[in-house]
Amino acid sequence: MVGTNEEPAETGPGEALFHLIAEDLDLLARLHDRELDATALAGLLAAPPENWFSFPPTGEETEAGFALLRDACKTIRKYPEQEVLDDLAADFSALYLTHTHRASPNESVWMTEEKLERQEPMFAVRGWYEHYNLKAPNWRTRSDDHLVNQIVFLAELLRRETQASLCDAGRFLDQHLNNWIGEFAIQAANNCQTPFYAGLALITHTYVSQLRDILEEVTGEARKPLLGVPSENTADPQESPAYIPGAQPSW
Repeated sequence: MVGTNEEPAETGPGEALFHLIAEDLDLLARLHDRELDATALAGLLAAPPENWFSFPPTGEETEAGFALLRDACKTIRKYPEQEVLDDLAADFSALYLTHTHRASPNESVWMTEEKLERQEPMFAVRGWYEHYNLKAPNWRTRSDDHLVNQIVFLAELLRRETQASLCDAGRFLDQHLNNWIGEFAIQAANNCQTPFYAGLALITHTYVSQLRDILEEVTGEARKPLLGVPSENTADPQESPAYIPGAQPSW
């Protein structure tokens, strides 16, 4: 995170585990955040998709996602780099910018009857960020409840490594991301034109779903649909807000 002025938090259980998971979330956020360039593409091709993560998820949907990513890597190696980048850029645009694939990365579209952006879920998510003295870089460009912002927020909670922040990570998943990420993943996988973005959607779903299992085991707090933003006794606010680096080049 950029611009925080906090003292280092006391570490909680599984600190090494959650640092590594936060790094995995950083990678997922980067892949959803902006188009791949030649450098990023080369980095991905350097290892099998299963090795991109310190804690790769498991299960049938995960294997389907990794199979798509493996297929994407094979396909990418067969064609000229610029042609590959152009195809990936077109699919990225259709998924995240023009919404041609009808798989919105914004929670409000999935969780409201009107299926509109920047509705109540966005303000609820913003409440979570404000509780931790964070905010999205520019909600007019990318709303608070966008997939990337939510993933970055989760990574920040894990890095704080306190019992309160880990419990809040589980509660945030219960109240927000895990309520719609499955529908997003299915719609994206069914409509994306490249196996890369189809596979990425499936892997993202299974990763955050299995993260909730880990948080439940570590914190002892079971899944439950909590209402509202985190309670005042879960974390101490800081003096000034920091930024969740949505589309910032620092990612």
